[in-house]
Amino acid sequence: MSAKHIERLRAGGQTLVMTVLALTVILAAAGLAIDLSGAFRTSARQSHTTELLKDSSLTSLNMTKFSENPAEDAVAQLVDELKADGYVGDYQIWWYEVGKTELARTGHAETDRLIGVEVKLDQTYRCGIAQLMGFIDIPVGTSKAWTMNPYSTLRVWRPSVSGDAGYGRVFKGHISSDGTASSDPAVDTSWGDLPQSLRSEIEGAEGDLSGGI
Repeated sequence: MSAKHIERLRAGGQTLVMTVLALTVILAAAGLAIDLSGAFRTSARQSHTTELLKDSSLTSLNMTKFSENPAEDAVAQLVDELKADGYVGDYQIWWYEVGKTELARTGHAETDRLIGVEVKLDQTYRCGIAQLMGFIDIPVGTSKAWTMNPYSTLRVWRPSVSGDAGYGRVFKGHISSDGTASSDPAVDTSWGDLPQSLRSEIEGAEGDLSGGI
C-alpha cells in the first residue's frame, strides 16, 4: 500500500471522526433547544395557573370576608385549585392581612380590610435529549402577588385572628403526580419576612385607600 493511499485513508478517517463529532454536537444542541422549549412551556403554564388562582380568590372574596380563619380557608381553596388544574410540584402561599392600627393612617380602618397574597410555584422539568450534554433537570419557577379588599359602607367585620396588628402566615407544600397534596405546618410571619413583591403590592393598595379609592 502506497504512502499516498495511506494518507488518503487517514484523511478520510479524520473527516469521518469530525463529521460524527459535528453531528453529535448538532443533535445535542437540538435536544437542548427542544428541552428549553419544554421548560418555557412549563413556565407559561405556571403563569396561567397563578392567574387562575388570583381570579378564584377574588371571586370567593365573600367567603374570605366572613371566615374566622381566612388564611387557612383561602389557602385550602387555592391548593384544591392547584390539584384540579393538574399542577405537580412545590408551592408556597404567603398571606398577610394589614392590621386595623396600620390601616388607621389611610382613614379606612373601620370600613376596609386589606389582604395580600403571593403564590410561588416551583417545578422541575426533566430533560430528554439534552441529557446527552449533561442537562438532567431544569428548575422552573413562577410567582404572583395580589391584594384583596373586603369592605363595608359602614363597618367591616373582622375575625378575631386579625386583631389590630398585622397577621401573616406562610404555607408550604407539595402536590404529587397522583394529585396528593402534602404540606408543612403553617408558619406565622411578619411584615419584614414577606417577599418584596408582596410588600410592594400591599403598599400600592394602601396608597389607593389613602387616596379615597
